[in-house]
Amino acid sequence: MADEDKILSNPCLLSSIRSFNGENADEFFTVLENSVLLGNWSEIQLAAITTLKLEGRARRFFEASLKGKNLGYQPLKARLVAQFSKPVNFASNFTQFDCPLKE
Repeated sequence: MADEDKILSNPCLLSSIRSFNGENADEFFTVLENSVLLGNWSEIQLAAITTLKLEGRARRFFEASLKGKNLGYQPLKARLVAQFSKPVNFASNFTQFDCPLKE
């Protein structure tokens, strides 16, 4: 680990990132990635922050499936998004599209 990866710049930004419990993966990663520019964080730091912010179902999934695999940020994000993103249900989307809104 490089020296710049050991010291977290702007740690106060961590409080603006809500914990991830398996809900709203897109929102969690959007906030996290928007904080990167302000925090000047590295990919290694992003992976560590992601892991620190896991709780509930997301923490249990990590502990059971990913802990000890030393994943970088992008692979970690991909695994979490794949696990917790809601599957697109074509039939449900079609019925929403097909039914006119009542005014």
